[in-house]
Amino acid sequence: MADNKEKKQAEKEAKLAAEEALKKKKERIKQNKPKKDGDAPNIFARMGKGIAKFVKDFRGTAKKIIWPDRQTVLKGTGVVLAVVLVIGTCVWGFDYVITNGISFVKGALDEMGDTPVETTGDHGDDDGHNHDDDDGHDHDHDDDDHDDDDADGDETLPGETAPGEGNEE
Repeated sequence: MADNKEKKQAEKEAKLAAEEALKKKKERIKQNKPKKDGDAPNIFARMGKGIAKFVKDFRGTAKKIIWPDRQTVLKGTGVVLAVVLVIGTCVWGFDYVITNGISFVKGALDEMGDTPVETTGDHGDDDGHNHDDDDGHDHDHDDDDHDDDDADGDETLPGETAPGEGNEE
């Protein structure tokens, strides 16, 4: 029974410590909040104070800047302008060469004639099928690609004759 009493006493002390910590936390939060009785500054007053602090800090930082003298500024400006001029001239030169080179090649092709050069791999087969595979079968064959002259949709296989043609007895 003594263990049970000690256990209850420990639980009671832990509970009191937790309540005390909660009270302290609430009091700290309450101290950090502005009072509700009108003593707290409104948003415009706070914003004005923030802007005034920024300007004050800016002036302090601007006083620490070491400004270059006139001669240093003129030298730097001259270097920048010279580099821009050189790079601009290089870009213009490359553009001029490429543009005239393309015009020259186009003119040479026009002088050769207006016949287009055949670049397809079509080896003279006009049946519209792909014959590039080695097994000799047509794998790209679609039934919808046939040009049938028959209005009724009857198809004839090679070696056969259509009804109404050829050997009728």
